[in-house]
Amino acid sequence: MRTPFPSPAGAPTVLSRRALLTAGALAATTPALLATSAQAAPRSPFAGLGAWVDLYDWTPRRPAVTAATLDTMASAGVQTVYLQSSRPGSATLADPARLRSLVDRAHHRGMKVVLWYLPTHTDEERDARHLRAAAGEKVDGVGVDIESTAVRSVAERNRRVVRLVQRTRAVTTKPLVAITPSPTGLAQYAPKDWWPDYPFAAIRPHVDALATMTYWVYRKGKVEAGAYTASDVRLAREVSRDARLPVHVIGSPTTAADVRSMAKAVRATGAAGGSLYDWATTPSGLRTPLRDLRR
Repeated sequence: MRTPFPSPAGAPTVLSRRALLTAGALAATTPALLATSAQAAPRSPFAGLGAWVDLYDWTPRRPAVTAATLDTMASAGVQTVYLQSSRPGSATLADPARLRSLVDRAHHRGMKVVLWYLPTHTDEERDARHLRAAAGEKVDGVGVDIESTAVRSVAERNRRVVRLVQRTRAVTTKPLVAITPSPTGLAQYAPKDWWPDYPFAAIRPHVDALATMTYWVYRKGKVEAGAYTASDVRLAREVSRDARLPVHVIGSPTTAADVRSMAKAVRATGAAGGSLYDWATTPSGLRTPLRDLRR
């Protein structure tokens, strides 16, 4: 989640640089019924304001993220905590007792929890076991961080990525999010041989949302936060072949102006929500503008 591109199955779709260039039933429904349905619909865990916590912030002897930190998150308006469940490529959850205590605390404070994991795809069974274990916890969703290039062949990597997402979908009905590199970054900035055929469209049928690593900090002087956010939301939907794809935008903890611009773009594009990576490195001065991401 910290690393952008090397410098930081179906048939997978090809993301090319050209991609950037390139009511009857409802009418019969009464306003009262519509209002009732809207009130009854639960908020997606990927909607609204999120906060990301990586493994190294909650597992050390003196962790940066504790139960008290979760209280602070709740007071700051955070609606979903994205908690890394273990180190990359691990079949088991890290420190299950502590993890569960954090999940319980987040729920007690009214926040949803998504456990996320970075598979390496070098051992498909190990990755599948881990995600199955994560899905078995009392959490509100599961995230698959799809950025490892440990499998050198792009074609084989894509096959393993899609198989893993399919297998995870088969073992849980919990909401599933694919955490992906920035579609704009892939199209404009990534080396052509890094991941030329990222399988957005092949992943889409098996997940409920995409969370894009829209890290404008790595494009300093080249992009504006709001424009980069809007580009990622539009392009994520285009390459996933779904104009209504729920997108959660993960930005950079830079300035209040950047966060306000990001939040404005999230609203303008109809994206599901947004967050910054990660909570431990986000200055407290950004918490007020982050509230604009709440749903």
